[in-house]
Amino acid sequence: MAAARVDTHRPFRGAFAGTTEFTGPCTEPGTIRIQDRGAGVMTHLGASTMEQSGCLAPTETGFTSVGEGAGHFVAANGDMLRFAGVSASGDLQTGVAHATFVIRGGSGRFQAAEGELEVVTQLLPEGAWTSSVSGWISY
Repeated sequence: MAAARVDTHRPFRGAFAGTTEFTGPCTEPGTIRIQDRGAGVMTHLGASTMEQSGCLAPTETGFTSVGEGAGHFVAANGDMLRFAGVSASGDLQTGVAHATFVIRGGSGRFQAAEGELEVVTQLLPEGAWTSSVSGWISY
């Protein structure tokens, strides 16, 4: 009989950089769909890539997320870690954005993963950005 799996919250940290593409309107009036693509190095993943999409609405000084976005990281060995972008907001005056990602499974060793990540992004010219991520993961 196999031993029962014990979930442990493990620290998760990393940094990645990429670009944002504005791909068209969302269903909510006045919102726009974005597609982010990037690469970086993170604990538990090693060198990895990421993709996410979601909808943003303008605010007086920047933007806020509308609904839930979806994305994934792909680890160096090909295992995938899925996440939902449950909140995001950005200030275009400072160029700083904050987001919360909730980990929702994946493939390989991350099939039953869960966790929560806080992402701080510095927005750069021409759709570029750099981000740092911290939080926890259990798998």
